[in-house]
Amino acid sequence: MGRLNCFAHFESKTEAHEDVLTRAYLVVQRLVPKAQEQFLALVESQRSLSDPSLPRPGSPRWTEPVFDTQTGSIPHDVSRVLSVLITDEDLLGVIDVEHSDRSPVYDGVITYGSEWAFIIENKPRHEGVWHEQLSPNLESHPGTETESRAVVLEWKQIIAGLVNLLQQDGTGPTARKLVEDFLDYAYENFAFLNPYSRLALCRGNLELLNNRCRQIMNEITPGRVGYHQGWRHFMRFEHAASQQVTLYAAEDPKPWGILLVLCPGDTMSQARTLYRHLDADGLQALAAGGCELEPNFHLSHMTRHLIWPATRLPFSDYVNFWLRHEGETKQLPIDEPECRRMFAKVLQAWCGVGLISEEDVPAIEEVTTETKRTRVNVCPGLVLTYSWSADAAVELDERGEFVDEVRGRLMEAFACWGQRLE
Repeated sequence: MGRLNCFAHFESKTEAHEDVLTRAYLVVQRLVPKAQEQFLALVESQRSLSDPSLPRPGSPRWTEPVFDTQTGSIPHDVSRVLSVLITDEDLLGVIDVEHSDRSPVYDGVITYGSEWAFIIENKPRHEGVWHEQLSPNLESHPGTETESRAVVLEWKQIIAGLVNLLQQDGTGPTARKLVEDFLDYAYENFAFLNPYSRLALCRGNLELLNNRCRQIMNEITPGRVGYHQGWRHFMRFEHAASQQVTLYAAEDPKPWGILLVLCPGDTMSQARTLYRHLDADGLQALAAGGCELEPNFHLSHMTRHLIWPATRLPFSDYVNFWLRHEGETKQLPIDEPECRRMFAKVLQAWCGVGLISEEDVPAIEEVTTETKRTRVNVCPGLVLTYSWSADAAVELDERGEFVDEVRGRLMEAFACWGQRLE
C-alpha cells in the first residue's frame, strides 16, 4: 500500500509534522483534479522558463500523474526534473538547482509520464530552507535534465486557491469534503500559514470570515474547537453551564457582523449548574453593556431537544422564576397514567405564570405524552449574544485586540454563573 493511500498514515509523526502536511496536500492533489490544475497553474506562474512547456490537463500529451512521498527515487525514464519549494514566504532572489551527490529523501515526487518529474520540498517556515535539498541526485539518470532554477510557492497561495474551490459550483461533494478536511487540518496544525489571519483580509466573504472566527476560537481554547453537524464550529468547555460556545460571521447586521453566542443551561445538567450560582443582577449588567439576553426554555429527551415553547415572560421574570423554582429543573416521568396527569398539571401551572401559552400545550403533548417516551427533561436555558459590526470587529482585529475582546466577554459571562473561563 502506497503512502498516499487515503487510509495510510504516518504512525511515527504527529499531525503538526511538516511531512504530514506534505502528504495531506498530495492526497488532495491526487484526488481532486481541480486542486491539481491549480497547483500546475501556480508552478507555471512562478517558473522562470517557458520552454519546454509544463503538462496541462486535457492536452493531447496529458498523462495522469503518479504521486509519491518520502521517497529517494525518481523514475529513470523521465526527461526533465523541476524542483518546487513550498514555504510560508516568497524568498527573494533565485534558487539555482544543480546535480547533487547526496542521498536524498524527497518530500514529494509527482511524475507526469516520461516527460516531467516535480520534486517537492515543503518547509512551512522559510527559515528551515536548505538550498541543496532542492537539487536532485541524478547520478543514475544520464538522460534526465534538471531545470536550472527552483520554483517557489507560498502556502498562502495554495490555501487561497483551495478556499476558492469551495466557492465554485462545479466542485463536487466528495472533492469539497476533502478540501474542507485539508483546510481544517492546516488551520489547526499550521495556523501561521492561513492567509486570512485578519478579518480585514477576508474582504467580507462569509466563508473566510468564519475561517478567521474558527482561528480565534482555537486561540482561546486550543485543541477544544469542535463541529456540530447542522450548526457551527464551537468552543468546548467541559463541566460548564455553557459547554458549547460559538463565534461566527453573519450577514446581519449588514454588510456583515461577528456574533458570540452562549447557551447556558442548554441541557438539564447544565441548567442545574447555571442556576446554582446565577447572579441575576450580573446578567442585567451584561445587557446594559450591549449583550442581548433571551430565554431558551425547552424540553428534551435524553440528548435530543424536543420543543421550544414561546415563553411570554420578560427575561428578568423568567430568570427569577427559575431561581425561585430551581428544584423544578428535573426529569419528569410521563410513562404511567398518573404521571401523565401530573405532567398536565405542570403544563397548566406553566401557562398560569406565562412560562408557556395554552397554544403550546398540544405541541408539547405531541412530542411527550403522546409518544412512547417515559421521561422528559426540563431545560430552562438562556441565550446570550454579543455582536460586533464589521467596522468594529475589523478595527479591533487590526489592533490585535479582538481575541482578547472575545475572551473578555466570555469571562464576564461565565462570572455571572460563578465559573471561570478554563
